[in-house]
Amino acid sequence: MRSWHAIGIFCEDIRQEKTGQSLMGIWPDNVNVPEAPGVFPRIGVYVRVHVEPSANVGAISGRLRFPDGSHHELGAFDLNLVKKTQEESRQKDAPWAGFVLTALAYNFPIQAEGRLLLLARIGDDEVVCGSLNVRVGTDANPSGDPSHPSA
Repeated sequence: MRSWHAIGIFCEDIRQEKTGQSLMGIWPDNVNVPEAPGVFPRIGVYVRVHVEPSANVGAISGRLRFPDGSHHELGAFDLNLVKKTQEESRQKDAPWAGFVLTALAYNFPIQAEGRLLLLARIGDDEVVCGSLNVRVGTDANPSGDPSHPSA
């Protein structure tokens, strides 16, 4: 059994609020667009990783993988910060140490249909924690606006 877990979400916007972050317009697993190439006017990605406070897991990072195999790094927490956060969680008797990576992009290019993957790397282990399947088709939104994906 793993000493950590991760989840990734695609959305239209991520807003910083006084009490934390709000994810707006969470997208389904499949998004229809009228044509490719094209663009999403705005796309947000959110990766949350929880690690057992006593686990020896290593550094934490995230990345977005495109259908062609290329990728974009979302950020990382180095080993010192991971250990510090785990120690703080132990002191609070919390069941998990939490880490969040987010990114928001404007005019995000969609070159072709395919699957965008959110990947979480914890130490030497990497897993898919989120997926968005972009499909080109006539059943896309009547407005043709890819900023409002349909299921």
